[in-house]
Amino acid sequence: MNEIILNGKKYALVEGESKENKDEKGNVDCAGLQNCRNCAGCDNSTWCDNSTRCDNSTGCNNSTWCDNCAYCLYSAGLVLEKYMVFNKKVTEKEFENIQNKLSQHLPYYLHPKNLTKKHIAWLKKNTKQFDKIVLDKIIQKSQLPDKPRKVDAE
Repeated sequence: MNEIILNGKKYALVEGESKENKDEKGNVDCAGLQNCRNCAGCDNSTWCDNSTRCDNSTGCNNSTWCDNCAYCLYSAGLVLEKYMVFNKKVTEKEFENIQNKLSQHLPYYLHPKNLTKKHIAWLKKNTKQFDKIVLDKIIQKSQLPDKPRKVDAE
């Protein structure tokens, strides 16, 4: 069994997916989400997409195990952080610029587990915060919904 220690607590990583707990936005085994898409095991979060086990967070996309965080892209294992890209601190303006750049060049609803070598090469070339070790952690610990969905904005 895979485990992760986060903030001094040990958690078991779940393999596969529980299809019984999937909502209309592709979220699996989540509770208390608002405007999140294709997340797994996230609770009480808002505006998170393609993330796994990000609880009480806002705007954490393509991330895993980020608790009480806000505005994280491709981040893993963070607690109480804000404006992070590949686990590196950025300003609010830098974050917005990076997010806009990514959304223009990568399919927005592309789950981290579905990144191709071409996508990863683009991230490495065009995102100075890129960190392959962080990306590998995200890919290893994230849970892929069986059919990620693009959902129209509300």
